[in-house]
Amino acid sequence: MSEAQLIEEIILDVSKDLTSVSSKDTQFLVGVDSCLRELELLSCLESIDVRMLGIWGMGGIGKTTLVEAIYEIISHKFEGSCFLADGVKVNNINVTTTSLKTKLHSKKVLIVIDNVNNRSILKALMDDSSWFGPQSRIIRTTSDKQFLTMYGVNVVYKVHKLQDDKAIEVFNRYAFRNDPPPMDVMNLIPHVIAHAQGLPLALEVLGSSLCKKSKDEWMCALDKLMSLVNIYILFL
Repeated sequence: MSEAQLIEEIILDVSKDLTSVSSKDTQFLVGVDSCLRELELLSCLESIDVRMLGIWGMGGIGKTTLVEAIYEIISHKFEGSCFLADGVKVNNINVTTTSLKTKLHSKKVLIVIDNVNNRSILKALMDDSSWFGPQSRIIRTTSDKQFLTMYGVNVVYKVHKLQDDKAIEVFNRYAFRNDPPPMDVMNLIPHVIAHAQGLPLALEVLGSSLCKKSKDEWMCALDKLMSLVNIYILFL
């Protein structure tokens, strides 16, 4: 990929809104409302400065879900926006160029960098905030807090695990499609919830895998879960 293509296709076509985020209705995101309020406060959208915000938490804890939701809520307030997600491949590109600076200069933009570890991209977008116009916001998600420190991100929001009541709500949605749980597996639900350790992704995966399964299949799944020292290793 050429430098020009990187600038045009990945970084900022600031004349339009680049919505590569999946469409989600935030009312269906369990436990996210209070997190979104905190993120909006930390973003200080009315402040004239260029602000970099980090969203930090372990794998499977819901960083992408959260940043997708905040992107959808606030992106319309910017002249241009870009959601740069994990999986973008850029080889041997030095993007810290005058052409990129010209693109960004004086534009009020929102850039989300979701779990992207390409150093060329990070260096271009996060090393020097003078590239961005006033009131621009750059949001970076990562499971490694060192990446935030490395690029001078001082405002960091830590994503916490779900409390038990929210965890049950998430699990039931996927396991029972919000129908009442069958009586024969009622006593097994707390054990599955405990193994998920408050991780939304684990609750989704476990709930989906147990949907419409028999009690024997639930018991088999629990036996397998008990052999794991930490479910987090599934999402590394």
